[in-house]
Order: sequence, then C-alpha cells, then structure tokens
Amino acid sequence: MFASNSSDPAWHVSQAEGRAGNGQQRTPRQTIRNPKLPRASCARESRLSTKWARGHGLFPVDTGNNRRDDRNYTPELGQNWRSTAEGIMSAMEWLTAALVVITAIYAYLTHKMASSARDTLNEMREQTWASTRPQVLVEPYVRPTTPFLYLRVHNVGRSTANNLSLKLDKEFWQFGEKKDDHALHMKRAFSEQIDALHPGQELHFALAQGWKIFGKEADESLCPSRFTAAATYSYAGRTISEAFPVDLSIYLGSESEHFPVVEELEKLRKAVEKRPAV
Repeated sequence: MFASNSSDPAWHVSQAEGRAGNGQQRTPRQTIRNPKLPRASCARESRLSTKWARGHGLFPVDTGNNRRDDRNYTPELGQNWRSTAEGIMSAMEWLTAALVVITAIYAYLTHKMASSARDTLNEMREQTWASTRPQVLVEPYVRPTTPFLYLRVHNVGRSTANNLSLKLDKEFWQFGEKKDDHALHMKRAFSEQIDALHPGQELHFALAQGWKIFGKEADESLCPSRFTAAATYSYAGRTISEAFPVDLSIYLGSESEHFPVVEELEKLRKAVEKRPAV
C-alpha cells in the first residue's frame, strides 16, 4: 500500500478518476476527502485541486457569465435565440415608429379642430357684431309732391353710431345760391363731429329744385349732380368708415310719388284762396 500524499492536488484527481473507473459515476468537479485531514483542510485542498485541474485543462472553465447546459446546447438553438431577440427588437422599433406617426396625426387633427373651432367662434362673433352694429346711410330722395331733391342721413342699424363725422368731397350750394347759409358742405353736420346718431334717427337737408340741377342754366360748380358723402363713426371699440356715392342724375325724367289725398287737399286749398273775401 502506498501512502497518500494529501498535499498533492494530483492525488485527489487520481483518486477521483480511480473511483470513476470502478463504475461509480462521478463528475470531475467531485473530489475525495482525505479522512485523515480536518474538514476545513479538506475543503481547502478540494478548492486547490479543482483550481489545479482547471489550469491543466482537465475541467471545463466556467466563467459564470455564459453558463449553459452543454448537453442541450446546439449552434442552431443559439441562432434561434438571436433571431428571436432580433425579431422582438425589430417589432419594438416598428411599434415605436407607428406610435410616433399616430401621435403626429393626432396632434395635426387636434390642431385642425382647434383652428376650426376658433374660425367658427370668430364667425359667430362677426355675425353677432354685424347684426347689432349701427349702420349710417347717406342717400338722396325727392320730396313727395314737390320738385325738390333732398339728402337724408339716417341710422338704420340697431345701435348708436358714436363720434359721427360726415364729409362731402365737393362744395354744394343749396338752391344754386352761393350764400353762407346755403353752403351744405359747411353745415354743422358736415363740418363738426356728431356725438351720437341713435337708431332710427334721421337728418334731412334740402339740395335744390330739379331744374336747378338738370336745367340748361344749371351750374355744376354750385349744384353738382354727382358727389360723394363719407361717414366715419365708432362702435364697440371699432371704427367704421363708409363712402356713399350720390348720383342725382338718376331722377332726371322721373316723376315724384303721388298721394291722392294730398293732391285733393292741395286743390281745395287753391280753390279756397281763389274765392273772394267776404
């Protein structure tokens, strides 16, 4: 019998291989403890023998990072795992791209809806403002049953026109007479600002008889048949400016409106005037 050399790591390896050769299934990691040594020393010797065996290429080196079961591992299995991982990563990239596209579409639609809502609100505000605003008109007309033409300024809107300013682009002398009190363009309404013109309120100004404007002796410098009246006023923080072309020539050859009752009363008045005084 040979004495065992417990300090030699190769002794443990040879003992392990001898036992394995006697029919006992033992892995290279298993070692035979020397019963003559304490348990702590045996453990230390086991570690030393394992380290020595790995250093000499007897045991496979296990780094701890790539542990796998060598009996079940095949290159095809590793390739399948890599393909699966790449497929998962590719699917995640596609999902991320799809999410970005959906988010962009949602942001665009939200912006369009918000813009449409603002446009609708602005239209409603404009419609409300237009339906409640003042509206100043300047227009000529013929006084019924007379040959006189007049100029009318009136507010047909639903609110008061504030700070109204009226201007004529030409001088107009009423009745074709160049007198200070007949200068229409110098009247207070056309030379000074009107504080307020309320809804339904009207201003009337006599122009001249028809023959003073359209007759052979008509003077365009005194009674122009065409001129423009401008109106500027304010409402709800806005300033409104409008121009009104006035064309008196449209009344040339037309007849004034007839009122039978008024005509009969006029005939009666003339008849009474012809009767001699008693």
